[in-house]
Amino acid sequence: MLIHTVMLTFQDRAEGRGKLENASIFRDELKSLKSQVPDLLGIEVYLDEQVSKGSADLIYSTRHLDRAHLTQFLNHPAFLKISQLSQQLVASSSVVDYNTGTFAG
Repeated sequence: MLIHTVMLTFQDRAEGRGKLENASIFRDELKSLKSQVPDLLGIEVYLDEQVSKGSADLIYSTRHLDRAHLTQFLNHPAFLKISQLSQQLVASSSVVDYNTGTFAG
C-alpha cells in the first residue's frame, strides 16, 4: 500500500478569510474525497493543535493500492478542484510518499 502524506501551511489571509477558517474549509473538502474517488482506500485529515512557529496548519494522508492508483487520484476531477483551491490558500507544502509493503483494503 502506498501512503501519500502532505503537510500544508496556509497564508495568513486569503479569499477574505483567515488561516484557520481556510484550513477548516480545506479539511472538509479533502474529507469529501472519500465518497467521490472510488479507488481511494482511505483519507485522514487533521488540523494543527499546537499553532506554534514552524508547524504546518494541516496534514493529510491518503492510502492507495500502488503508485498508479495515486496518480489516478491526483488526476481525478474532484482532487484537481481541491488542488486549484490550494493554489489560492496555501503558502507552502511538503509531501512524503512511502510504501508500507502491505495491502489493507
